[in-house]
Amino acid sequence: MNFTITIFRIKYLLSVFLIITSACGTFATNKSAPLALRGQLDLADWNLEQDGIFNLYGTWEFYWQQLLASPPVNIVPELVRAPDLWINHDANKSSIGFGTYRLQVVGELTNKEVGIYLPSMYTSHRVFVNGTEVGHIGQVGTDRNTYEPFWQATIAKFTPTSDTIDLMIQVANFHHSKGGISEQIMMGTATDIEALLAKNKLADKVKTIGLLVLALIMLVLFVIKRKIHILWFAIFSLCWSIRGAFSSTYPIFDWYPEFNWFAAIRVEYVILPLTLLVGILIFHRLYYKYTFNWAKKVAIIICLLYAGITLLSPVFWFTSLLIYFFVFLGITLFYVLIAIINTVIHSEKGSTTMSISIVLIVCLFFYDLISYQQLVSPNPYILNLGYLIIFYLLSGSMTYYALSIKKA
Repeated sequence: MNFTITIFRIKYLLSVFLIITSACGTFATNKSAPLALRGQLDLADWNLEQDGIFNLYGTWEFYWQQLLASPPVNIVPELVRAPDLWINHDANKSSIGFGTYRLQVVGELTNKEVGIYLPSMYTSHRVFVNGTEVGHIGQVGTDRNTYEPFWQATIAKFTPTSDTIDLMIQVANFHHSKGGISEQIMMGTATDIEALLAKNKLADKVKTIGLLVLALIMLVLFVIKRKIHILWFAIFSLCWSIRGAFSSTYPIFDWYPEFNWFAAIRVEYVILPLTLLVGILIFHRLYYKYTFNWAKKVAIIICLLYAGITLLSPVFWFTSLLIYFFVFLGITLFYVLIAIINTVIHSEKGSTTMSISIVLIVCLFFYDLISYQQLVSPNPYILNLGYLIIFYLLSGSMTYYALSIKKA
């Protein structure tokens, strides 16, 4: 009977989660989007008004160690996949340097209001259309003295005077361990692109503010109930709220445009080990029967070590070490799942719903992880609203479980 109830709860919670996140997604056409080939993208079979937004994905021209505003003469470009990082273009390339991407887009574009969605790039960029600058983030340069890092999702709007768009994107990086473009650049009507950016920013802000509100609610509940699990969950929610302000579309720069990039990237990275540390403390407190004290100590040491490196070392160092921290995170998530399975098998009172919630959030963390590693394309609605829904679900089930167990 308990097993049947457990399966029903799993199906119910997964269904609610998938329905809500799917409803928040963008409605894409069934038509296959055009693909860039050898630096050209043909829109003969694509209508911006009817077919909507599409990715500028495929093979672009690339000019390494050159900053160009218009097509060069007598220079043979590389042909590279975009978006992608420089080190993936060529193993001999460094993530430190600069270069220019070029793509010719041909179609019925004359006198149409066109928009391009520009994600954050590593770590500054400048965009030209037919030789005219249409946008920039940070300051592109040829060395650290002439360059300034910054990142934020933005858009470029323009009205072509011909049916050919010559798109040039200069990118420079002299601090981060990654260089280049890692997220999809998109094109559509100016109205559609503006709406896309607005939706993505709204999703980030809803998650950030929603988790902050949850943290405050849990803090009040802690004052009433005096359960340490509840206080830690308040801190856990607060940490991920901060993470929301310092990632994706970076709401922090909308709220505080002058916020220092170097401070922002340290906050973005240090919040990862701190969130995991608090999560480990919560998990070991609630699942103490099926966890190991030595594992908790090792995890705490690793989290504090990476947090210290993030705060004290150059940007290149701590961003380079992130991949190793992600390996540790993956091992930790597997450890969490094993402990949850043991709890469900032994039918601990009040544990089923909370265990399902933790499994869902582990799945989201894993999806977030593989999205960051460019193994899948991230869906901001699944990530942002998914986190928000599951955090609230987890707060209720965790509070009930915390009040059910005998060990305070």
